[in-house]
Amino acid sequence: MPPTLKSLLPLVGKLEAKAKAGDILGALRGSPPLLKKAAARLPARARKRARGWSGFDILCHLLDTELVHSFRIRKVLSEEVPEIAFFEQEMWARTLRPLRDGGPARAAARFAALRDDNVAILSGISPRQWLRLGVHPVAGPLTIADLALRMARHDAAHLRQILAG
Repeated sequence: MPPTLKSLLPLVGKLEAKAKAGDILGALRGSPPLLKKAAARLPARARKRARGWSGFDILCHLLDTELVHSFRIRKVLSEEVPEIAFFEQEMWARTLRPLRDGGPARAAARFAALRDDNVAILSGISPRQWLRLGVHPVAGPLTIADLALRMARHDAAHLRQILAG
């Protein structure tokens, strides 16, 4: 019998422990396989929750956010203290969800591909580059290390929502 969504929750704790222990890249690498397992257990057609987004909506939000993080990482690495993008997640959700094809498994695969590229870039930067700054319009100054930790925490928070059903 395949594991249920809730049975995967302890794995999120392992990702959080890696991030807390300073293994941010390990936490970032661990999210895609867990997201793929969760996606395999989500219904093919998104069912809205009584309040908020469906599991598929959350998965698509993670995909959208990974794309934004891809841009932010590149911008901070390439420019001197740039302003880093803010995006209207609710507007993206309303506009893009109807255009998503392939269901949860496809969205998880797209997330994994983007994450793999982001981790490859982060794995190759110097300790000095981890400290490069960008300025977020809401959060203020953030280093690459801050961005990566935020990515790991964001993954864990939304994985918990998806797995809670």
